Amino acid sequence: MKEFKIWAEYLNVIVYTGTQESRDMIRDIEFYYKNTSPRQCKFNALITSYDTAIFDSAVLKKINWEVLVVDEAHRLKNADSKFFKVSSQLETKHKILLTGTPLQNNILELINLIEFIAPTKAK
Repeated sequence: MKEFKIWAEYLNVIVYTGTQESRDMIRDIEFYYKNTSPRQCKFNALITSYDTAIFDSAVLKKINWEVLVVDEAHRLKNADSKFFKVSSQLETKHKILLTGTPLQNNILELINLIEFIAPTKAK
């Protein structure tokens, strides 16, 4: 959130975390403009955690994302992980992976990351 305030202060950024009740409230108040068809998102960027993305995947899958930025992308090295499966189902035009953890000279980890970024090209 701090970086958005510095680099993109005019964007409407939502931090989507907390209890189920608080996330329900965020969705009701902050997600969509009222009385638009199709539903139009109010926010320009949504910041959430891995766990919240997994818990609320049904909600997040309904949004056509322009860009998905995954911090700590090394968590995607395992194609069997729940987050890999959930985030692979999100409709997005672009994917950006951020990680400070190097691959451990394991070709399978690299293939999993490529599969996540460009599923049709990895096969």
